[in-house]
Amino acid sequence: MTANDYGLRVYNGDTGVVLAGPTGLRAVISGASGPLDVATGRLGDVETMHAMTIHKSQGSQVDEVTVLMPQEDSRLLTRELLYTAVTRAKRKVRVVGSEASVRAAIARRAVRASGLRMRLQSTGCG
Repeated sequence: MTANDYGLRVYNGDTGVVLAGPTGLRAVISGASGPLDVATGRLGDVETMHAMTIHKSQGSQVDEVTVLMPQEDSRLLTRELLYTAVTRAKRKVRVVGSEASVRAAIARRAVRASGLRMRLQSTGCG
């Protein structure tokens, strides 16, 4: 799901599978209160996925997570990104990649470039 639907009780980040049933296609969505069976025609904001990016997974939790680590020289590797990835799992985390990639992620902090410091300084507040 890519948007909240409060009427159906499905929310951005919820995932599920589509199954063929006796009355047609049905979506079984893994919601916070358990599986929810919904006619596919009732769902609006849906994307097909085979895997989910760490960014899109923020705010969600699943039983098991597999993290595919990029090469250790990747600018994507940061402590915050690895933390976000592993904290999505309720039970089990698999990290696929080199020890060097994991060490690089732990050692590298994300550098924020929001421009807030410059704005505060220009107003005399910083």
